[in-house]
Amino acid sequence: MKKLILSLLTVLLPMVAFAEYVQIDGIYYDLVTKAKEAIVTKNPNKYSGTVVIPASVSYNGVEYNVTSIGEYAFSNSDLTSVTIPNSVTSLGRAAFYYSLGLTSVVLGDGLQSISYEAFCGCSSLSSVNLPESVTSLDYQAFAGCSSLPSINLPNSLTQIGYRALGGCSSLTSITIPDSLRSIGYRAFDSCNGLTKVNISDMATWFGISFDWGSDDDRSGLYHPNFTCNPLFYAHHLYLNGVEVTEIEIPDNVTTINGATFAHWKGLTSVTFPNINELKVGKYAFEECTGLTSVNISDMAKWCSFRFGNTSSNPLNYAQRLYLNGNEIKDLIVPDGVTDLLKYSFTGFSGLTSVTIPNSVNSIGTHAFCECSGLLSASIPGSVRSIDEYAFYGCSDLTTVTLSDGLQTIGKLAFMNCSSLTSIDIPNSVISIEGSAFYDCSSLTSLTLPNNLYTIEALSFSSCGMTTVTIPDGVANIGASAFSNCKNLGIVIIGRGVRKIENMAFSSCPEITDVYCYAERVPEATYWAFQDSYIDYATLHVPANSIEAYKAQSPWNTFKYIVPLDGQSIETFEYTSPSDRIAIYSVDGKLISSATSPSEATDITSHLPSGTTAIIRMGGKSVKVMVK
Repeated sequence: MKKLILSLLTVLLPMVAFAEYVQIDGIYYDLVTKAKEAIVTKNPNKYSGTVVIPASVSYNGVEYNVTSIGEYAFSNSDLTSVTIPNSVTSLGRAAFYYSLGLTSVVLGDGLQSISYEAFCGCSSLSSVNLPESVTSLDYQAFAGCSSLPSINLPNSLTQIGYRALGGCSSLTSITIPDSLRSIGYRAFDSCNGLTKVNISDMATWFGISFDWGSDDDRSGLYHPNFTCNPLFYAHHLYLNGVEVTEIEIPDNVTTINGATFAHWKGLTSVTFPNINELKVGKYAFEECTGLTSVNISDMAKWCSFRFGNTSSNPLNYAQRLYLNGNEIKDLIVPDGVTDLLKYSFTGFSGLTSVTIPNSVNSIGTHAFCECSGLLSASIPGSVRSIDEYAFYGCSDLTTVTLSDGLQTIGKLAFMNCSSLTSIDIPNSVISIEGSAFYDCSSLTSLTLPNNLYTIEALSFSSCGMTTVTIPDGVANIGASAFSNCKNLGIVIIGRGVRKIENMAFSSCPEITDVYCYAERVPEATYWAFQDSYIDYATLHVPANSIEAYKAQSPWNTFKYIVPLDGQSIETFEYTSPSDRIAIYSVDGKLISSATSPSEATDITSHLPSGTTAIIRMGGKSVKVMVK
């Protein structure tokens, strides 16, 4: 029996003059009269049980081909199974959305596209076979099909969309067809049952674009998520049935896409080609924690490879680099290399020393980041910049030689180099950026360059110096620049300082003396010396500026404000021969010690003319110049 149901929607839809809404043998259709096509549409009373959709229907003596399943046609239905004919080429958006009782679907061979959320939430679906003509799985097409044990991806498939198979927790393996070109963001989200990823051609895998999201918070888009790659859960890759644990990058591959091998924990070794240019995308080797070796045949070419971030370089996990089969521990950068590019040796903990030739102009971001075994590094005068994070986390680094010619030390360049004991920064350096030496806890000797203009925020926070001298050329001392330097006792501030920012010398509890040579009182926040107990310390300033310092905070918080000149060793209270008089150079190095003022005078008199020294005894200090 055929029954015509007039639809109010026909006055709203674009096909108004060409479609009728009818029910034929229990299935509802929109009939497109001019095209003689029928679109399966929603049953106002819900579909239930088993539905077999015909390839064509007849209405009023006209034959209509059934060509598509419309949007929401079977959504929230009580279907248990459905058979779709070969005549159907598309499944509309949410066609079977949350049909919780649906257990099996037979898809016809003519199907080409499966639209957004077509089977989303079909949690009982246990059987589906995709025909060879399907080219894409759209947004959440099978998301939440938690009972689906397997799904064949046809050789026609080129794209898997956003979360298309997300929540398919019963999937244990997935076979990637050679035709696939892109996998969308979170495509395999919560597919935590996966143990195997199967491929038949490694070149296919290299050609896939994985949408891992964005690490740019300003974008307002997706943030990094590696469930775009089924290896995130499976951890194991099989080529024609044989597990792959070692890979050799083919010579014809010039780009490795981001997240290509992310979370492939079964990978143990990577061999790179002998080519002049290779770009490795961000997170290409993210969490490949099973890696033990990276193999190359040309160090100069390795230095030319461009890595997107720390986890795009497999050294970050392998920590061992082999050149023609020989493990590299003492790295000699080949002459002719002009720049050590970003991330070139990041995570290379097997490295103990590095020799850089005069051809190198810059050391890039993260170039030696987390090279925890690196003991020494010598930077030639050809290097103009050491970029941010360049030696970050090199925890065993004890010696760094910087040469005249260096101009910029970038942000966090030597942060957490906890074994570094001394650093002489050449006068050519004009910029030390924020946190450059943050938490170099063993750094007790520091020489700052005369040409330095600004010391940026946190530059030397949490370092071990006992004395610090700010050169006359410095105009600004940044926020927390020397905060938390627990051993800092003497601070010498050059005459050019105009501003000392918030917390610059905070939490330095051993400060006893601050020598400020600026005749004009530097602007300083109330918290510049917070928790440094300056109410027990002495401030030494130009004699003609004492009243100005006494009138301004936080300078007027010091216990004593005294003139810089006119003091001598004899002014110290010397009560017994057991009192020791310590003599330091202004960079904090102990020159000698004496047991009497006369002995101290004798020692200083033998220092070279023009030497500046700090004389300290019993918690008091004075700066003297040997004439």
